[in-house]
Amino acid sequence: MPWSFMDMVGLAGRLPDLTEGAGKLITALEESTGGIRLTLGDMKALLMHVVGKHVTDGIFQQTGLSHLRDGHVADYVGFNGHRTKVWGQLRRLYPDKLDPSKLEGEELKKEHIMHHVEQYRKEEKDADEQGKQLGNKLTQLQLGEFTKVKKDREKADKEKTQAPVVVAHANVRQSG
Repeated sequence: MPWSFMDMVGLAGRLPDLTEGAGKLITALEESTGGIRLTLGDMKALLMHVVGKHVTDGIFQQTGLSHLRDGHVADYVGFNGHRTKVWGQLRRLYPDKLDPSKLEGEELKKEHIMHHVEQYRKEEKDADEQGKQLGNKLTQLQLGEFTKVKKDREKADKEKTQAPVVVAHANVRQSG
């Protein structure tokens, strides 16, 4: 018997988007309907709501259930006997979303033009920073040298301008 007690629209709204892959939708659906005997009519209605009539018709055709898609004759037939075929076709139509971080081999970022632009900008920024540091050190050394030269000149000027020292020679008698 189809589950007339469950809100089909509410259930479909709680399911993950198929762009994430059919695996997530199937897992969420099986968790939500655990312990409930699903029928082909239930799945037909749910699939038509989630993926649309055209895709649902294609799923039923590819799984060999095309004679069941029109009419309500088989709506009370249990879904368990057809679960594997329907889930397999749904997974083929909506494969799980690929996670690029799990790819092996050379990272895509290294090949992308933006990586090269970012690398160039970083190198330029580092070169500018090194240039500024070098300029600061050179300025400090020049200032130190100028200060030393200035002190040496002042010292030399003091020695030049110092008043002459007059020393009186005393006659010293030598006793002998």
